[in-house]
Amino acid sequence: MQQEGLRASVRRRFRYPGGDGTSTPVVPNILDRQFQVDVPNHSWVADITYIPVAEGWLYLAAIMDLYSRRIVA
Repeated sequence: MQQEGLRASVRRRFRYPGGDGTSTPVVPNILDRQFQVDVPNHSWVADITYIPVAEGWLYLAAIMDLYSRRIVA
């Protein structure tokens, strides 16, 4: 490889956005796994995922109202 001028390509390890988490403050668990609510628009939950595509990353986020169990955003 050296004679031909070739080098191995090393893929970098994937790191989640936001760093190592040491500088991020811990948010209190207000919901405390109580997923049964009695009024609409009182408790929302959210999730985000990263999908690799040919052009880079695609970010998919959803927010759900726990009362109606419908996606609101």
